[in-house]
Amino acid sequence: MKLFHRKKKQTLTVPQLREPGSQDDLVRYVTEHRPLFRPQFDGWKIARNILFSLFGAAVCGVFYGYVFFLICRERPDVPLDPVRWGVIFAAIALFCILFWARKRLCAFVIHIYQAKAPDHVRLRCVYTPSCSEYMLLSIQKYGLVRGIWRGWKRLKRCHNPNGGEDWP
Repeated sequence: MKLFHRKKKQTLTVPQLREPGSQDDLVRYVTEHRPLFRPQFDGWKIARNILFSLFGAAVCGVFYGYVFFLICRERPDVPLDPVRWGVIFAAIALFCILFWARKRLCAFVIHIYQAKAPDHVRLRCVYTPSCSEYMLLSIQKYGLVRGIWRGWKRLKRCHNPNGGEDWP
């Protein structure tokens, strides 16, 4: 599974300078020499995936709750409440779905940051690849926990006089 997709670089345009030597001058220079990658999002696709996951968890809960009801209805010592057991099994199914998709959820949050963070925040990174790209690459290479830990350590040292090229 590839978490890091680089479709194409988009060079951002900066409006005309109001005064020479201003912050706009710096933003223009950095934007021309280091364009930002902004992932594209399809809101309907995201909503559809979330709804399908919730629907799948609900169907699993109803199915396993009914199966549990059929198996245990002959035992008088087990309380029979199919709605309660359905909710319990739906919660377990939802937890399993989230547990299996945890890398993708983390990558999704990082992609939201890459798409929505303002330029002046994202252009502060002094490393190549940027810290968000490094986090995605390290999660892909080392796994979720160790990748997030390495990305967090990288974020803590992302300031001057550090910088340069640093790959996971």
